[in-house]
Amino acid sequence: MSVLAQKCLKILDEITSRSISDALLLPFDSLEEEFPEYTKIVKNPIDFEVIRKKIDQNIYKSFLEFKSDMNLVWSNCLQYFGEESFFSYISNDLKAQFDKISSFVSDNPEIDWINELYDLCDELGSAIKASNNGSGLIKKKSVSIKQFDTNPNQEIDDDIVINQSELKQLADDIHSISDPVQQLSLLETFRVMHPKLVGNKVSVTFNLNTLPPSSIIALQKAVGDILHKN
Repeated sequence: MSVLAQKCLKILDEITSRSISDALLLPFDSLEEEFPEYTKIVKNPIDFEVIRKKIDQNIYKSFLEFKSDMNLVWSNCLQYFGEESFFSYISNDLKAQFDKISSFVSDNPEIDWINELYDLCDELGSAIKASNNGSGLIKKKSVSIKQFDTNPNQEIDDDIVINQSELKQLADDIHSISDPVQQLSLLETFRVMHPKLVGNKVSVTFNLNTLPPSSIIALQKAVGDILHKN
């Protein structure tokens, strides 16, 4: 089993180990009598067992693909059952857990490490503040994404230089993407790189000039893949 498959399986097992997940194990699209018109309302049915099979068969080529399928479980549930239903309450609970345990996972171990470092620094700062009861004897230097940002003309990596023409082209390409699903896919790409910045937002505004080269390159690849499909 590939490293990616192991990551996905570990997360899926953690989600499905909770007893409440049994309510979403059902393949709703195949239970027409219990859930009438499900396939008419939900255009892309999926369930945990389908996701597990895709993991076992190494169908996923990126963590983003796995994450998109998991998010599809939550959105399908909300779409069919509505916000106030028992199933949606369970779905929202599981989604919150999934968002938490997957926030530091991507296809880039270096990005995973940096993002986890952000969270550990925040936890350390909170612990220090609590231990001093707000006395201010020990002050935590805030760690934020901006500390890792760079001036667009500054070379951070000897092998990576992003010029202004590339940034302008990337901005134009991003603005040209109008399909909501593709926009969401692009947002998820940015979320895995900067979860503290994006959080649970459904939209985000950022300045390309302030992003590190690794983020620019990841966005260029994601945008290129989307435009190629179009």
